[in-house]
Amino acid sequence: MSKLKLDINVLKYIALASGKKDVRYYLNGIYFGDDGEGNLILVGTDGHRLHLSVTTAKAPEKPFVINIEDLKEILTIKSKTELEFGSVGDDEYRIGGRIVKCDYATKYPDYRRILLNETNSDKPLNNAMPFVDVNYLMDASKGLKGLGLNHWYEAKILIRDGYDGLDCMQLEYKGTKTVLMGVQVNKCKKD
Repeated sequence: MSKLKLDINVLKYIALASGKKDVRYYLNGIYFGDDGEGNLILVGTDGHRLHLSVTTAKAPEKPFVINIEDLKEILTIKSKTELEFGSVGDDEYRIGGRIVKCDYATKYPDYRRILLNETNSDKPLNNAMPFVDVNYLMDASKGLKGLGLNHWYEAKILIRDGYDGLDCMQLEYKGTKTVLMGVQVNKCKKD
């Protein structure tokens, strides 16, 4: 992977959903992979929510995870909006002047199976009421606000009730997706 610029707000947004001290160690970081079209995709999940961002940067040859603990200091940088990012060895990357180890992600969850699209989500949104963990929604709001979202109507919202046994709500904004899993969806009756 050649050097590229990463928006620190995107990293912060992804980090909000990453596991922190999960026994499933592979969830305790940010996944760097390929979106299927050669673009870098960043994913963070703790198994209950997922934040994802597709960039225009070239994807790595092999997907990997950088542990959230290794990124803590980088994520507190306030003076920069973009960080240089590039490989410096077989299992090391330089992010914002700091070198971090990466773990090649052979066990990272298949996040693609829970992403919603127009064919596997319920429509329209106004005929259902999703019940979401307010803490997850607040984190999503905080992360999306850092990316420029000011009003919810600027985001695309999809919900799914029971597809593959997964109830979830997905928010899409400027190349990012926030998926909140385990959402209880109640159908509203029309009068």
